[in-house]
Amino acid sequence: MKFSSIIILLLIITTFNSCVKETVVANAEEPVTVIIEEEAVDAVWVFYDETGCADVWGMNNVSEQEKLINIENYLNDLNVNVFELEIAEDGPPEDCFACSCKTGFVIKCKINPEDLNQLIAEDFYQ
Repeated sequence: MKFSSIIILLLIITTFNSCVKETVVANAEEPVTVIIEEEAVDAVWVFYDETGCADVWGMNNVSEQEKLINIENYLNDLNVNVFELEIAEDGPPEDCFACSCKTGFVIKCKINPEDLNQLIAEDFYQ
């Protein structure tokens, strides 16, 4: 009986510790928390060049925190498991005003390798 109780207790502790929270700073004033599953050991990074207004998750004239939430919601709708998500500066913006022009920022996502082809079809790259 004592042995069974210990095993059940260990299973409960393991279950509650199966996810780790990590804070991703989208803006120095507005941290965004993304849950990172420990099973993501073999996860891969993919990237997306942000555009002026052609991104499928919406316009880019919102705060970085709201943008990250919009991106994460979009990827969740595609059933993509996102382990980490951030926006980083990647160079100067393109000198044009079309919606497809690059802003100079890149969206970086750490995902399950099984979701790679789906995001490649959504204009992400490795």
